[in-house]
Amino acid sequence: MAKRCLIVSYYFPPTGGAGVQRIVKLIKYASRKEWHFTIITADESSGFQSQDGSLLVEIPEIVHVIRLKSTLPIQRLSILNKTTIFKKSAYWKRWLGAFFQIPDSRKSWTNVAKNAVIEALEKNDYDCVMITSPPYSLSLLALELQTQLSIPVILDMRDPWSNHPYKLNPSFVHRWLNKSLETKTLLRISNGTHVSEFVIHDYSVKIKGFDRNNWTVIANGYDEEDFSGLGRIKTFEDGVFHIAFSGTIHADINSPKYLFRAIRYLRKRNPVLAQKIRFHHIGNSALSIAQLAKKYNMENQVKLWGYKAHKTTLDVLNSMDAFFQIHHPKYKGSKYIIGGKMYEYLRFKKPILAVVPQYSEVAAIINETNSGEVVTSVIPQEIASALIKIIDRQNDYTFINIEKYSRERQTDEFISIFEKAILSEKTMC
Repeated sequence: MAKRCLIVSYYFPPTGGAGVQRIVKLIKYASRKEWHFTIITADESSGFQSQDGSLLVEIPEIVHVIRLKSTLPIQRLSILNKTTIFKKSAYWKRWLGAFFQIPDSRKSWTNVAKNAVIEALEKNDYDCVMITSPPYSLSLLALELQTQLSIPVILDMRDPWSNHPYKLNPSFVHRWLNKSLETKTLLRISNGTHVSEFVIHDYSVKIKGFDRNNWTVIANGYDEEDFSGLGRIKTFEDGVFHIAFSGTIHADINSPKYLFRAIRYLRKRNPVLAQKIRFHHIGNSALSIAQLAKKYNMENQVKLWGYKAHKTTLDVLNSMDAFFQIHHPKYKGSKYIIGGKMYEYLRFKKPILAVVPQYSEVAAIINETNSGEVVTSVIPQEIASALIKIIDRQNDYTFINIEKYSRERQTDEFISIFEKAILSEKTMC
């Protein structure tokens, strides 16, 4: 007999991104195993989110999608939106939203979502509710619904919260409040999943009373079916080495300038090799990569693709020789960040050059799978040395046991958690 799950996910196709793919792939594969889904999601008109309508193709027709209007507080401030600083800087829009809305600027949408959940449960029978965060305000909704509903609520956390290096905290008060809300949620949630083993381990060590048994780590991953029939971009020149970064470049913490510095250093020692290197970026950027390329005299060695649909992105990545990953080692919280494309890099079985903290999830994955080189500083000589090693021994990396990151396998883990939670709820009743 089919089981029914109600999912609350602020981000859902045609919105794109790794977090969206996590839910899309879960629905795709669980639907093949007699699970039916209703999705409550946001219809946001801010224009802040990248769009990828191609992901809609993967949603089975039987899935019912409820879209609820979402207007961010900053959108209501028409006077500010007309000023130059707010027109040109997404940072200040994020800062203002973070100042007035704790834990995030989507907080007001959770009330709309809560009402929609109650209404959906009145109309149909569901076996469980899954809420995926961020926005972090949805974690608070999961906690609230857990105490009110007679069916289990599963909270899926796709990112760290208070320790996320990209999360804005305008003051120490904001930071303290976010930490307090996070701790309250973590201590009370009965059924939780998280993408990061490192985050869960730190919760276990640092939060008194945290029950590790209530949480299961399910990483992000790759969908094997996405790799069937991939094409290769054939416009590249021969005899060069192509290395790509896929995803959003936010700021200094994941800037490619550190790779550019390494190539500049290499240019002085081995100019022939340095000239053969090409850097590709697929995605959005808060920095001007073109200006960085000019600064480091790499205008002819950098290709900017902009944001592309998931399938097109994979086609581009399929043409690469290696991949670049950076979360600046000096930034607090860098050790927790993985990046959704990491697992697709693994599936391509091409080496990864990672500039990350020594004690970090990315470093652990690369070392465990033998999938590349880890550099634990931004010193140009060290990055250049690792880059040369990758160029020289591209075929020596073995990519051990990457199958555990298959989306299909991970769906089985989600289903196991759903069924365990359902059985536990029935036993308690």
